[in-house]
Amino acid sequence: EEPRRNPNEKGDLIHSISMVTVRDNHRSIAVYQSGEILVRSGRQSKWDPLVPLPQSLKGTDLVKYRSNGDLWVGTSHGLYLHRASLQPWVFLKCPPPDKNRVHEIIRARDGSIWLGTADGVEIVHSDHSVSVVSRIGTQGLFDVTGVAQDANGVIWISSGASFGGTYAWDGHAWKHYRISDTAEVRIHKIRRDHHGRLWFLGVGRQYDVGAQPGAYLLEEDRNGLPRFIHVGRREGLIADRVYDLTEDRRNRLWFATLDGLSRWTYVDSAGVPIIGRGTWTHWRSHGKDILPPSVFSIAADSAGNLW
Repeated sequence: EEPRRNPNEKGDLIHSISMVTVRDNHRSIAVYQSGEILVRSGRQSKWDPLVPLPQSLKGTDLVKYRSNGDLWVGTSHGLYLHRASLQPWVFLKCPPPDKNRVHEIIRARDGSIWLGTADGVEIVHSDHSVSVVSRIGTQGLFDVTGVAQDANGVIWISSGASFGGTYAWDGHAWKHYRISDTAEVRIHKIRRDHHGRLWFLGVGRQYDVGAQPGAYLLEEDRNGLPRFIHVGRREGLIADRVYDLTEDRRNRLWFATLDGLSRWTYVDSAGVPIIGRGTWTHWRSHGKDILPPSVFSIAADSAGNLW
């Protein structure tokens, strides 16, 4: 094949050019005297400008691919290495009949990843080995929707669909807590606030029929045993079916519920919220405040925005 000029050329001089093939994927990069960088990938013959140009590539004089696809970049302000060979994502999938539906993901303090799935709890350890908990005693674990770790390192799991109460793993054994002495409470999510406290967010069996449980704050009694403090309509919530919770940088708690948003600017004693104290503000769905349907997920970022 006869050499031919790249139609994207602008008559500029090339400082450096490098090419590599990794697993049948062809990559090329060319650096021009003007500072413009063109790249080509796959089997395409077209060169495209690298836009926007990363800050680390400005002032580039030399480029050189490693055989594994990593790229060395020599600039007027230092040497950079782009680790293209790294795989930041690993795809995990269980063979049938597992449903492969993930409801919750947390990273425990020991580095393990805990997944709440439709088939139970899956634990991906730091050595990449996997443990599965599909049953605790006689209770089958289906649709585990809540997973959280408390300040003491205990892992708590819950379900808004298959079992009531919550199970706690202390590193040696599982223990079940009913949460409420008067009725079975199903917990959709477990959230941790800025003080390390866990909130258990309850839902009824159906969203439009029967009583809804509200939310529960986990505290320790004088004997160091778990105690669940109820927060519902009577305490100020806009609704007793609670889907999510977040705390903003001003230490205000936001509750996502069936009927909209509730924000609690609480009063605390030694860092513990005083139930029944503070100021509640509501934004209703199915009205002028928030478009329907219900608010299902909520998060606050470091800039003070609520999502």
